[in-house]
Amino acid sequence: MGVRAGAKFVEWRVAGRRHMQQPAWQLTVDRAGGTSVVTLRGEFDMACDQQVRQALLDELRTAGPGGLVLDMSAVSFADSSALATLVAVRHAAAEHGRSFILRRPSPLVVRLLQLTGMTDFLAAR
Repeated sequence: MGVRAGAKFVEWRVAGRRHMQQPAWQLTVDRAGGTSVVTLRGEFDMACDQQVRQALLDELRTAGPGGLVLDMSAVSFADSSALATLVAVRHAAAEHGRSFILRRPSPLVVRLLQLTGMTDFLAAR
C-alpha cells in the first residue's frame, strides 16, 4: 500500500507558539487481484486537483486488467476542478481500454455528479 500526503503541512506562529495544520487531502493506493483501488480523503478541489490527477493517471498506467477504482467515501468537499479531473481520468481509462469506477462517493460527490449529469458517465457505485 502506498500513501501520498496532500499539500505540505501549514505552519504558523501566534504569540511565539508554533501551530500546524494537517494536509487537506490524502490519497492511498492498494493493488490487489489486478485492480488498483485508490482512496481519496479530505478536500478535492483546485488546490490539489493537478496532484490527484497525476497520481490517478500514473496509477491507471500500472493498473492491471481490473482497472482503477476510486473510493471517494471520505471526500468532504469537491468542486468543478475535481469533476474535470474525474472526466479526464475517465477518458484516459477508455483510451487505455481500462475501467474507471467511483466507489461509494460521499453524499457531496453524489450531489455534484447529479447536478452535472455525470453519474452514469463516471460509473458511480
